[in-house]
Amino acid sequence: MEFLRWDRLGDRRIVAKLSLFYKMLRNLAPKYLCDLITMVSSTNCLTRNSDPSRLNVNTIKCRLSYSQKSFINNTSALWNKLPI
Repeated sequence: MEFLRWDRLGDRRIVAKLSLFYKMLRNLAPKYLCDLITMVSSTNCLTRNSDPSRLNVNTIKCRLSYSQKSFINNTSALWNKLPI
């Protein structure tokens, strides 16, 4: 559907996931969803990732491949890869 200039389905799914994830981070989603996210704890040492404007989310190390494709794991990895 190039002539319609629609985004690919995979791209639209990523945008929808990241939009919901943003709402979860800002407590704009239901509480049971917001409680699923844990932020990376800040440390006293100065590193590249210690910038307070960057919200890094903990990702869970999964042993099974289908667990890695779950919403929280997949979307938190996508979120952490976003440019600032």
